[in-house]
Amino acid sequence: SARTYAERFPNRRHPTDQQIINIERRSRNNPLHRERRRNRLHNNNDPRLLAVLAMVHQNPHISTRQIERELEIPQTTAHRLLRSVNYHPYHI
Repeated sequence: SARTYAERFPNRRHPTDQQIINIERRSRNNPLHRERRRNRLHNNNDPRLLAVLAMVHQNPHISTRQIERELEIPQTTAHRLLRSVNYHPYHI
């Protein structure tokens, strides 16, 4: 592995043999690349979602900051709830 690295990246610092061994050991025990878990399921009965959708229905030009202030929920939560139903704040 060290030789392959040196051939592939000649202008970089080369890892020592011990570093290569440590990387291999770690990759066998725990995968280096983990899939991100995404919770795509949204609860349509969530009171926050219903409140956000009601506000957007009343005023399609409302901003997520206004929603944040009026509902006292984080702006990112308001944005995430809108995206969960395929609403994008700039296209409502």
